[in-house]
Parts: sequence; structure tokens; C-alpha cells
Amino acid sequence: SVHRSRFLLSMSGRYGHALYADRPAARLGDPPRTVGIDATAWEVLDVVAVGGQDRTSDDVAVVDRYGRCVGVVRLADLVRALSDTRVEEAAGLNPLTRLPGSDAITVEADRRIAAGRTLALSWLDIDHFK
Repeated sequence: SVHRSRFLLSMSGRYGHALYADRPAARLGDPPRTVGIDATAWEVLDVVAVGGQDRTSDDVAVVDRYGRCVGVVRLADLVRALSDTRVEEAAGLNPLTRLPGSDAITVEADRRIAAGRTLALSWLDIDHFK
């Protein structure tokens, strides 16, 4: 990917045009940031975090198994989604123990049952859940 400001600075510098006019623009670029179609939001965030400081605002291309771009993850959307996930997780925690509450456990059990996965669940009532 060619970063717009880096390209313009390179071309508008004192010798920029003379140095880069006959060269491909890709020479001023970096390899694109890509993730597979099945990547999680946390994996996308890892791709963003690995690069240099000047590339932390880059969007990430989502590619299929043939390397074709099938979408783009905007960084702002990624941060918003991860933040929403954390808020939902926090809402499902018991405020005293910080352990998952019954809603979170029910959702996870339903998800595993729907996926046909084996599930063993034990519920111990100590002090009538006070």
C-alpha cells in the first residue's frame, strides 16, 4: 500500500521527482496488511499492532484463500467492535466475583449445544446465590 503523505513528501522533495518519476509507485509503498476471511477481530488488531508507528491508522484488507480482496476492515470500526465486546463481557460478569454470570454461561452453553460440541456443566449453589 502506498501511504499518501509519504508518497507526496517523497515526490515533492528537492530531488523527489528526479528520483522517483520513472519508478513504480509501489517502490514507495509497503506490503499491504491482510488477514484471512476467517480472522477474528483480535487477529486483525495484532496485524495493525505489528507494524511501525506510522502505519497504525492503516486499514486491513480481508482476503480469500486465493489472495483476492473481499473486504476491508477500517481501524475505527475494529476499535469500536472490540470496545463493544468488552462492554458486553463486563456486563455479564458478577460484580463481586468478576466471574461470568448466569446469562454468559447460558449463552455459551447454548452456543456449544448448537455447534454439536460436547458440554459438561456443573452448577453449585452456595448460599442460594446471594
